[in-house]
Formats: sequence, C-alpha cells, structure tokens
Amino acid sequence: MSAFLCSDRVIQLIALWATRKFPGRFDYRAADKAAGALHAANCASLTDRYGMTSFDPAPRVTASDMMALKFEPACVLKQIDCYEYQTMDWSSYEGSEAARFVRAARAAAIRALPGYEEAPWGMA
Repeated sequence: MSAFLCSDRVIQLIALWATRKFPGRFDYRAADKAAGALHAANCASLTDRYGMTSFDPAPRVTASDMMALKFEPACVLKQIDCYEYQTMDWSSYEGSEAARFVRAARAAAIRALPGYEEAPWGMA
C-alpha cells in the first residue's frame, strides 16, 4: 500500500478525540494545536518516504467540527490506525507530539466503547 495525506476530517476527528476532557466538553484551541501536529507528522512521513515537499495547509478545528465526535469509537479507532499507517515512515514519529495526541485519542475511544466502564478492573 502507498501512503497518503489524510483528509482534514480524519485529522480533525483524531484531534478532537485526543483533546476532549470528557463527553461534551472540548478545548478547541488544544484541538486546533493537535490538528497542526498531526498534519505536520503526516507531511513529514510523506517527505521521508516520497520526497514530497508541497502540502495543503493544516486543517483548523472549530466548534462546528463537533459532529466528528458523533462517530462510534470503533470508527475512531479505525481512523487512528489509518493515520498511523500514513505516518509510520517518519523516523521521529514515535517521540513526537502527534504520537502523543494519537495515544490520547486511542485511549479516549477505548474508554468510550460500549461496556468498557462496566467491565471489571482486574479479575481474580
């Protein structure tokens, strides 16, 4: 498979899930910063892999992007997997700000899975 620049929607979705404090509460400035970092990492990966140097600007995140949070957690997790595949060629990805945002989004999506909160913590 070849890598590509993820859509604005994918970047916005991950950024919003990475920065949400709890369902229904958002910090749009933090999400906007996350979107910039996610976009930059995706671009860096394409530069490392293909030598590309020209990209569209990073997407902005605003209150109107709240609809992204209506996606089911499984969809969010799938978009995160897609995004990580597109960025895995950047040698600095693992320690990057983008990777931290991705880990936060993944954790938020997992916690939002049906039955997660009711499941036991540890088992005898």
